[in-house]
Amino acid sequence: MKKKTMVIICITLAAAMVLAVVGPVAISGMYSMMAEAASESELNNKLDENEKAQQELQDELDSVTQEKKEMQAEKDRLDSEIADLATEIDSITRTIAQNESDIAQKEAEIESLEQEIEENDELLKTRLRVMYEKGSTGYIDVLFSATSFSDLLLRMDMIQQIYEHDQALIKEMETAKATVETAKAEIEAAKTANEGLQADLETERAAMQQKSDESDSVIARLAQSEEELQAELEEREQENQDILDQIAAAKAAQQASSNYNAVAANTYTGGQLGWPSTSRGTITSTFGWRTFRGVPNNHTGLDIAVPMGTPVLACEDGVVTGSGWRNSYGYCITIDHGSITTLYAHNSVLQVSVGQTVQRGQQIALAGSTGNSTGPHIHLGVIANGQYVNPAPYVGL
Repeated sequence: MKKKTMVIICITLAAAMVLAVVGPVAISGMYSMMAEAASESELNNKLDENEKAQQELQDELDSVTQEKKEMQAEKDRLDSEIADLATEIDSITRTIAQNESDIAQKEAEIESLEQEIEENDELLKTRLRVMYEKGSTGYIDVLFSATSFSDLLLRMDMIQQIYEHDQALIKEMETAKATVETAKAEIEAAKTANEGLQADLETERAAMQQKSDESDSVIARLAQSEEELQAELEEREQENQDILDQIAAAKAAQQASSNYNAVAANTYTGGQLGWPSTSRGTITSTFGWRTFRGVPNNHTGLDIAVPMGTPVLACEDGVVTGSGWRNSYGYCITIDHGSITTLYAHNSVLQVSVGQTVQRGQQIALAGSTGNSTGPHIHLGVIANGQYVNPAPYVGL
């Protein structure tokens, strides 16, 4: 056998022995990396699905909260009207009581006048009967008993005045009685009207009270739904945190691999990050607990209000690990810097893709108001050790 052939055979045998020893390890490592990548991809998909469900829950919670607010406003209006009606009913009740008192007084006055009229009428009848029985001699006797002509005239005038007085008195009392009866009828009519109004108001108040009671029931039901949705949201947030922890663990395992060089070359070691925009903008919401659309929630980043379309810049060198729609975050980008990850949310346009290496200050997107947003702004998030942390110290605030 030729020497050259022997060398080739030896090299081939040596290569086979090396492959036998190293191959399984290399293949195992490759499959391990593929499994880790698949695991991280699955976790990211699960996170996206969970955030989508969370957004749907948030929208439902916002709707329930708004409905409860409107129902509470309606109940407050009803209660205010019920209180006003109660005051009005009390006033009418007092007026009706006064009407009854006035009617009783008028009835007493009418009874007294009727008695006086009857007495005066009887007196007049007695006088007339006596004069009729005695005839003209009665008048003549009265007149002839005069001691002088002036006395005669006085007696004649007295007889006339007595008769006229009795007639006038009876007429006056009859007029007074008619006036009092008219007043009594007016008071009774007012009383009847007030009683009718009182009944109408009582009916209206009962109907309003029923609506108010129904509102209480609806508000209680909405409050229960609100509590249940809030509890479910908190569970989703915890699930998101668990997924973030799993992603961080998978990333840590990947970083430990000798083949993870792309991000390792861009490992963030500390210091101030760059500002995420060409515009300084205005800080409209900070990191931590806040009330958004009437519901308390944990804000995961820093909101910087900027005009629509303002360039969004990478805060540090790194590798793009996410570029797409992320439910409440809208169009969102995540950049891995090794020890931390930065997140840029609510963009209108994305200008980098997953796997792309970016430099500090490089334009990566245009600001917008996508996702759960109330206006154009940049939501800057920082993730360290698998948890959202306050971005303010990282950007020098």
